[in-house]
Amino acid sequence: MCGDSATCSVSFEALVHNPLNIFRVEVAIEDEKPGGKKQPELVLERALDREKQSSFELVLTAVDGGDPARSGTVQVRINVTDANDNPPVFSKSLYEARVAENLPVGSVVLQVRATDADAGSNGRVSYSFGNVPDTVKALFAVDSESGEVRTGGSPGFRGEE
Repeated sequence: MCGDSATCSVSFEALVHNPLNIFRVEVAIEDEKPGGKKQPELVLERALDREKQSSFELVLTAVDGGDPARSGTVQVRINVTDANDNPPVFSKSLYEARVAENLPVGSVVLQVRATDADAGSNGRVSYSFGNVPDTVKALFAVDSESGEVRTGGSPGFRGEE
């Protein structure tokens, strides 16, 4: 009746007998629901995993109670942000290297590599020695960015020149 207008009203005249009177009446037509608005809520039924699906495209449809019913649709895009929920994984479970005792300080012994399935800064990997004796830390150093393990001191045997 009111098309796409945000407000709607209908005017008419009413004739009343005994005594005879004419009344001008204006009726404001409002939304079918009290309060005028209905806010949709999107509720998760199970946890999301960004590594499996990073975004979702949905179509939300609203239908009124008129006859014929009128409807409107809107497209909804949901981007899933990353949580730091994946541990780094090394490309090998064991790295082995042979080191000559006269290898110069700063020589690359081997390179370790790990990857993390998380995105952005959550997927950044840095390398460091964990629970190793100080004697090992004195002989080797690991580059925190590249994973290169280098000689940090003389790997010569004790008592030898």
